[in-house]
Amino acid sequence: MNKVETISADHNVIGIDVAKEELAVFVDGPSERHFTCPNKPKDLKCLARDFKKLNPAVIVLEATGGYELAAAVAFSEAELPFAIVFPRRARQFALGLGMNAPTTSMPASLPVTDEWPASRAYRLIQRTARA
Repeated sequence: MNKVETISADHNVIGIDVAKEELAVFVDGPSERHFTCPNKPKDLKCLARDFKKLNPAVIVLEATGGYELAAAVAFSEAELPFAIVFPRRARQFALGLGMNAPTTSMPASLPVTDEWPASRAYRLIQRTARA
C-alpha cells in the first residue's frame, strides 16, 4: 500500500495554469499571492529561482498540450518538486468529492483534510484558473 503524505498549512504550495504565452501562478500558504509570468525559458528560470526561495512543498502544473514542458524543465533543473496534473483528472477528483458542477464554477477552496490530501492541489488549480 502506498503511503499518503499530507502537506501542512505552513508550507507553500504553488498552482500554475499554463497557456501558450504566459503562466497564471497562485501561491497558497504563508506567502499567498497570484501573478502572471511569460512562458519563455529565460523568464521561467527566474521564476524557478524565486520559487526556490519559497521552498514549496509542491508545484502543480496544468497539462496544456505541451506548453507546460518548458516550466517543467526549469523546475527540474532547479530541483523543485512539481507535478503535472491533467485537467480531466482534476475534474474526476472533484466528482469524487461529490462536486457535480462544471470546473469553472467549482468553489475556489476545498477543505484540506488528512482524508483528502490532494484537495489542496485541486484547490490550487481552481484558484489559479480564476487568477
